[in-house]
Amino acid sequence: MVRFVALAGVAGLTLAACVAPGPQDSGMTPTTPPAVAQGLGALSFSTSNGTVSPDYRWDLDFTIDAAGQGVLRRCTGYATEGDACRSHSFAVPQARRDAIAAAVRSGDLLQRQARPMPMPPIGGGATAATLTVDGQQVVLPPWPIQADSERVGAVRRAI
Repeated sequence: MVRFVALAGVAGLTLAACVAPGPQDSGMTPTTPPAVAQGLGALSFSTSNGTVSPDYRWDLDFTIDAAGQGVLRRCTGYATEGDACRSHSFAVPQARRDAIAAAVRSGDLLQRQARPMPMPPIGGGATAATLTVDGQQVVLPPWPIQADSERVGAVRRAI
C-alpha cells in the first residue's frame, strides 16, 4: 500500500512524502527515484553515400555501449552481411564520450530535440544517430530543419 504521509509543517505549509513498505521490514519507508545515468550511454550511428551504382555504394555504421566499447561495420555495394562487410571493435576514451555528451547538452538537445525536414531530399547520402545522454534518448535526424542543423552538426563533429 502506498500513501502520503505528512513529514513536517512550517508556517502553514506541510511537507509530504510518498511512502511504501520497505523490502527489509514491514514498516513504511520513504521511496527514492532510481538514479539516472549521467553522461553518454549507448550510441548508434549510420551513414551511407546514397543511391549509387553498386560498385560505388557503401554503408558505415557503428554502435558504442555505455562502457565505451564499440563495433564499426562497413559494407560495400548493397550487401548487409557476408564478404562485402567488415567489422572492427574499438574502445572510446572517457574524454571523447564526455565531449559528445557536452555537445548534446550545449546544443540544448536534451530539452529541444532536433526536428527532421518535412520533405527531405530524394537520393544522396544520409547520416543519422541515436544516443542516450543523461538517461535521455536523443535522435539526430539525417536531414534536420535549417534551424537545428548547427546543433546536430556540432554533435556529429564530436562523434
